[in-house]
Amino acid sequence: MTLRLAECGHSTTEWSGDTRTVTMCYEFLEAVIAIAGDGETAEAAEQLFSGAVTFALFAEVGRGLVAVYGLPIAGTPLEAGDEFATVSLAAAERDGDRAAAAAVQFLAHALRTPDSGFEWLETHRFDRARLERVACLLYGNAPRNHAASLESGLVPRERAPRCAEDLLQVAQAWDRRLQEHTQP
Repeated sequence: MTLRLAECGHSTTEWSGDTRTVTMCYEFLEAVIAIAGDGETAEAAEQLFSGAVTFALFAEVGRGLVAVYGLPIAGTPLEAGDEFATVSLAAAERDGDRAAAAAVQFLAHALRTPDSGFEWLETHRFDRARLERVACLLYGNAPRNHAASLESGLVPRERAPRCAEDLLQVAQAWDRRLQEHTQP
């Protein structure tokens, strides 16, 4: 799998099965910078940028892994990409990385700002329901880090107690999918 930065004419990221390439478009990065910096301090904007780019990159890698290895998935490749990105961010979060909460915050802001020019939401059919799934899984990983998701209603209070179990199931499913393709 090749990772590439390119001018694409669209503010998105792309997986190409033909070339086994994940492309992160310069226009995507520009749109993320614009949205992340909207009224934020430099430090907050940097965190939002990092969270958004990390989530999008891992989501494309997850889609690529599904395609390259023919991995079985329950939903769509886009949803599988969300899961892979979320499990990856959750693992980094356990090591102290703050990109997970920033990714949720960025995506929530982008969804509330439909005229931002951030085409990734449309090209990836990313909507509130998928954001709620991501937010729940990350809440299950570190409830204190994602208290804002609970307070804002991204994670419904009645669902919150199940989020940790949901994350465990998703992480174990990815472990099983990738087990035969990794070296000990």
